[in-house]
Amino acid sequence: MEDTGFIFKDMIAWDKVVAPYRAQHLSLIYERRQNLLASEQWEGWRVGNLRPLFEPILWFMKPYRIGGTLADNVLQYGTGAYHEQALLDYGQGSNNIIHLQAHANDSGLHPTQKPLKLMKLLIELASVPGQVVLDPFCGSGTTLVAAMQLNRRYVGFESNQDYYQIANDRLDRERQRQRQGKLLFAANE
Repeated sequence: MEDTGFIFKDMIAWDKVVAPYRAQHLSLIYERRQNLLASEQWEGWRVGNLRPLFEPILWFMKPYRIGGTLADNVLQYGTGAYHEQALLDYGQGSNNIIHLQAHANDSGLHPTQKPLKLMKLLIELASVPGQVVLDPFCGSGTTLVAAMQLNRRYVGFESNQDYYQIANDRLDRERQRQRQGKLLFAANE
């Protein structure tokens, strides 16, 4: 991103609270292979990674105009600052660690699916209604659904046809939900 001219602003850690732990005991692997000497030698060791309790979120911004400041960037592009109230509205402090747990409906559509609430927080943190949210790896479309719910325009890219279809279906359901909500509201007036 820096090579294309963007400025690295911050790294946020999403504390997932719960994460699967898939590292196998090395001694058990050797035991299944009937290599008891190796099993004993490597007792207490695991293969795989440590349990991933956080995910890094890299935050980049448009570069400053020559001679400009961050405040000038905000006026010109409407980006560069952060909306502190968004953090507070989601029960977070003004720091770079976000503590949000995924719910049951936040999984099952994509192997790395993110919680809708997390994506909404990030969008509200760095943008205002009407701005464009870009997700170059949109997977099952969680970021795009969040953008739609928050009145942001969105652009998403997905190379896997199955996930592309899931994202489209989710966006269609959200459009339908929003239309029904507006009709119900109008009927009550």
